[in-house]
Amino acid sequence: MNKFPPQEAMIEGLAFWDKAIDGQEINTGSVYLIEEFDPLNPNLAGRRIVEYKTGSAELVKPYIQLHKDGKLQFPLKARITFALITGKSTTSVRVVEFQPLTAQAQQKAA
Repeated sequence: MNKFPPQEAMIEGLAFWDKAIDGQEINTGSVYLIEEFDPLNPNLAGRRIVEYKTGSAELVKPYIQLHKDGKLQFPLKARITFALITGKSTTSVRVVEFQPLTAQAQQKAA
């Protein structure tokens, strides 16, 4: 696993799945980031929301609960660490760590 240096980003949402489907346990999460389009590309304008998978639902579960409790609002500014994950026939970029940059979220998730 090759980690990239942490960077600041805006999180628009989170999701997870931690159940079995057809007898196979699936434990995964997703972080939805707001990304600006390349301003040098004349065919693009504005921004988009991009899904990045996590290795585990545990990374996002506490923050989803904080949102449900009304203690965390989106979009959320965070410091995010990505990693390049390589398998037998695939390569993907995953979120392996993130830390909200709002004091309220940092205290509540601890």
